[in-house]
Amino acid sequence: MGKTFFKSIKDRLIVLFLTIALVPIFIIGYLGYQNFRIALEKETFAKLAAVAEIKTTQLEDYFKEGFSDIDVLAQLPSVKAIISLSFLLQEFRAAPAAGEKTLADFIKTPGYDAISRKMGPSLRNYKEANNYNDLLLIDRDGNILYTVERRVDLGTNLKTGLGKDSNLAGLVTRILEGEVRSGFADFEPYPASNNEPAAFIAHAIYDDNAEIHGAVVLYVAMGPVNAIMGERSGLGKTGETYLVGSDYLMRSGARFERASTVLKKKVDTAGVRDIFTRKPVERGPGICKEWIYENYRGIPVLGHNHYLKGLGWAMMAEINRSEAFAPVIRLRNGVLLLMFVITVTVVIMAVLIANRIAGPIKQLSGVAGEVTMGDLTKPISIESSDEIGVLASSFRSMVERLNHVLTRIKDAAGQMTSSSGEILAASQQQAAGASEQSSAISETTSAAGELSRSAEQVGDNIRLVAQAANHVLVGMARMKDAIGKTSQIVTLLGEKSQKIGQIAELIDDVADQTNLLAVNAAIEAARAGEQGRGFTVVADEMRKLSDSTGKSTKDITALIEVIQHQMSNTVMAMEQSMSSVEEEVRLAKETAERAKEISMSVNQQISGSKQIADAMKNIDETMKQVVQGAQQSQSAAKNLTGLAHELEGMAGKFNLKEEEVDSP
Repeated sequence: MGKTFFKSIKDRLIVLFLTIALVPIFIIGYLGYQNFRIALEKETFAKLAAVAEIKTTQLEDYFKEGFSDIDVLAQLPSVKAIISLSFLLQEFRAAPAAGEKTLADFIKTPGYDAISRKMGPSLRNYKEANNYNDLLLIDRDGNILYTVERRVDLGTNLKTGLGKDSNLAGLVTRILEGEVRSGFADFEPYPASNNEPAAFIAHAIYDDNAEIHGAVVLYVAMGPVNAIMGERSGLGKTGETYLVGSDYLMRSGARFERASTVLKKKVDTAGVRDIFTRKPVERGPGICKEWIYENYRGIPVLGHNHYLKGLGWAMMAEINRSEAFAPVIRLRNGVLLLMFVITVTVVIMAVLIANRIAGPIKQLSGVAGEVTMGDLTKPISIESSDEIGVLASSFRSMVERLNHVLTRIKDAAGQMTSSSGEILAASQQQAAGASEQSSAISETTSAAGELSRSAEQVGDNIRLVAQAANHVLVGMARMKDAIGKTSQIVTLLGEKSQKIGQIAELIDDVADQTNLLAVNAAIEAARAGEQGRGFTVVADEMRKLSDSTGKSTKDITALIEVIQHQMSNTVMAMEQSMSSVEEEVRLAKETAERAKEISMSVNQQISGSKQIADAMKNIDETMKQVVQGAQQSQSAAKNLTGLAHELEGMAGKFNLKEEEVDSP
């Protein structure tokens, strides 16, 4: 599908426009998102750090104030009354009495009651004014000799009594032993308060000689700590601050927990571990850490932490990542929405622009496809002044020119087909005429050959006639010599010689006719076409002439036989007809001469007939070549006709527009 999609220039233009439009937007959006995220993250961490700093300052101020107060408190006479109570206890224990005397019994004595009443109001006022749970006075033996609230721990000993294992016992022991002047006991379950978490601030009580006589203890309430840690300003809907001790248990309430979490909720997160796995140092630049991790509820949070060295606590300020990055998410969603809107807009614009660009190209491509299929009638309706318009105009001109050329080719092919048909018909007619003419020439050639042979036969006959005339002339000469002896016969021969003269005249006429026929034959031989028939007529007439000559010769022979038969009777008559014989001799000579002339003419006729026969043979060969050429012309005309039909068929495959013919 990808390959099919990218084959279209429209699809490529859309992808190109989307790339050009969306890539910068994506880069800008991504960089803006990342920068805004980083800035927001820094801002969030800064807010958490500020909140943590404020709360830390408040806690420190609270406990500093507590330490300051207890330092002053330890100097008050009402507190130093513990010394008097301590001496009074010693006296109470030293006085004889039945049974064992307990500390509880001492508290019930009138002397204790008088002293406690004397210092009670001022201590109560101090405790309530500073929001402490209780105020305790402990002598140097660890006896709790006074409490404002008179809890169950009053009259007990921190070394042996109810609170011997408490955090208070440990702190007071260190103070009474002089290890520290004052101190803080972290929250732990305190038995006297039903094991509720309790923290204490204690300070040594000195006499005038700076000797330790006891300790004053402030029972730190959870209220002020939780009030400080529970302040939600700057924490939004999911932010919270809480304290964690080195045992990973909370030292303050949790915002999202209904039940108390102090010393009950364990917090083993990356932020807390970072505080207590490295050497605890005071908070300050480069010490506080900022983290993104899962909080004690398993929710990803942005957290700020630092260590409260004086208290040994980890200050944790956290806010859910979803809320911290809500503006980033809104920005991201806005950017995505903007990208979507821009994408839709760009797609619409890209489609419109791509259609504007690719549409004409597609139309030109379609027209080009139609042209390749032979259809030149498709219109190109693209009118613009840009490069595509120029391309369309050029393409339109090309199609029109191609249409014009193909129209001319088609017309020329039609004309060529018609002309080639006419040429083929003419060549066929020419070939047929040439064939007929060749046949006629062949017949004429044959007739000329026959005429030549007939002329030779006539020549032979004429030569025979000449020989006969010579023989007659010799006989006549002999006859002349014998005239004297055969005068009578000569007379008869004279009479018969007239007939011989007539026959001679007939022979002479025949010779004349033969001469004329020879002339006519020569004239006919010079003609072409229908001359063969003339040669046939001449040959027939010459044969008739030969027959007539033969008949005359026979008549002459018969007459001569008659003359010879009567020779014996006409010897005497010969003398009388000497002149006639001489005349006959003359005539015989003339006949012989005429026969020679005829023979010469016939020889010339034979020579002319041979020349005519040779010429007709040459003409016959030439006509055969003409026939062959006509046949080749006919074949070429057929090929030309086939090519013209093929060209016309090829041109007919194109669907052409009718061109307007300009009127002359």
